[in-house]
Amino acid sequence: MPEPGPSTPTEPPGPDDDTGYFGPDSWSWKVFLHPATQVMIAQITNALESPHIVFQHVLAEHDPVFGAPSRTAQVRNGPQVTFFERVVRTVSVPAPILFGSKSQADLAARKLFNYHRPMRGTMAGSSREYSATDESSMLFAAVTIVHAAILAYENFAYENGRRVPGLSDREMCEYLSEGSQIAVLMGVPRETFPTTPDDLDRYYESVADQFCTKQGWSADRLRAIRLLTTLGDGRRLRHVAVDLTLALSELMCMAVVPEMFRRGNGIPRIADPLLRLMYIAAQPLFRRLGSSASLTARVHDLYRRDDPQTTRLLDDALRLTASPAEAYSLPLASTHLTRHGDGRATGDHSAVQEAFDELPAVDAGELRGRWRGTEILTNHTLDGSLERIGWYGKHFDADGRAMPILIQTPAGRVYPLNPAMIPTPLLLKPPRFPTRVDQVLRRILHATAPILSSDRPAASVRMIGYRGKQTAAMIYDKQPVIDTFKSAGPNLVLGAMQSRAEDRPHFFLLERDDAVQDGAGTRHSITRRAHSGRPSRGRAASASA
Repeated sequence: MPEPGPSTPTEPPGPDDDTGYFGPDSWSWKVFLHPATQVMIAQITNALESPHIVFQHVLAEHDPVFGAPSRTAQVRNGPQVTFFERVVRTVSVPAPILFGSKSQADLAARKLFNYHRPMRGTMAGSSREYSATDESSMLFAAVTIVHAAILAYENFAYENGRRVPGLSDREMCEYLSEGSQIAVLMGVPRETFPTTPDDLDRYYESVADQFCTKQGWSADRLRAIRLLTTLGDGRRLRHVAVDLTLALSELMCMAVVPEMFRRGNGIPRIADPLLRLMYIAAQPLFRRLGSSASLTARVHDLYRRDDPQTTRLLDDALRLTASPAEAYSLPLASTHLTRHGDGRATGDHSAVQEAFDELPAVDAGELRGRWRGTEILTNHTLDGSLERIGWYGKHFDADGRAMPILIQTPAGRVYPLNPAMIPTPLLLKPPRFPTRVDQVLRRILHATAPILSSDRPAASVRMIGYRGKQTAAMIYDKQPVIDTFKSAGPNLVLGAMQSRAEDRPHFFLLERDDAVQDGAGTRHSITRRAHSGRPSRGRAASASA
């Protein structure tokens, strides 16, 4: 739907309103505040809404992108409207609803409703009337923006260079239940909003008869493209370049929406593999976004430009949800083992070694399952070597066998890499290459990961004596390497990688991967990622090509 301009400033949250209807512990804040969501939500929302005939009329007859008169403030020394401005408003306008106090949310919802109230008329080629603010339209708008946000989050969001784990069914139900509050604020009965993945599937099936094409819709879209690519009236080449890039990103988004929406947007089935390739090719950019504090800050800055209220709300929300460096509860105050916001863990080597010796042993059976790994940078010669190959962690089988190296590709797939495939000198003393060479080599490794990977375990796990204590250790089959483990807390293990090439061990942390149990994860149909490839009746949020 077309979005209004900047919100009218209101009073800051009062003590009774606090953090509004959602709050820093909500899934809504976590999902909507992620930079990948803020970059992609407008394009995905448009992909979900444009097959609906009511929304086609709203766009064609009332959206400035399609040539309708703009009802918002003009951009100084620039064009009247750009697709870029539309993307910014899709995030900034609902900000008071999501991050403001309850009074701010109520006021913003009323303003949003009143802005859309004039968007009504008669459908082309019929006498049927449409309205952007009737209950069915407002429900569809609320559902699609909540759905678009989770699609953006689960398909494009990275944290510390790794794909964020998908929401479990329980977490998805919590997120959708929170989303029902947005519908309530827009005047829609709460009970009509889908609050489970199955309810969401059923809702889309119930409105499938509205997925038809407006008379003249193709001409309307061509008119929008012409307006956005024509120079003049303040529109310069840079505006056209940005808008075309966003249009391409919307096409790429078709890979992550349910199949019924791809077909509703006129995308033939034969194009699904191409969309998937576009999606995969874009993943390194989003991985970079999720691991770069400066890029994340630049994305947030897009929504701080002209609206002091949105600036204040976003800054307050980011402050309340910020995760500062966290000290792990290892013994000895001198350890200084710190997990930073960018995912790195650092510590003094001698102090970490001393802490390792004091930690309790781990029984081999306690390690069963998949674990996420983090290197501890201690000024060791192997510092960063695992991160350079996209290390994900380790997997331990129930029969005492293990996969010592799991790597994660930019598309989010996790593959077991057999250490025997790596020459011993490269494994034990990897050479340092220029950054660009490193990036090329990692891309080659990730591209060939499906070929190099093997589901056969490549190490054994048993109890050994290490520095005076019996504890679990992983002995590599065909490399002179032993990983020894100590318990550092619930679901947290401190590991020491020892090889014949080094006198000092290289330390790392393992955290149990809650998203996977016994090597198999579960994903509900709506929010499954684009790489899952699991077929469905057009309901999956990913391309099943």
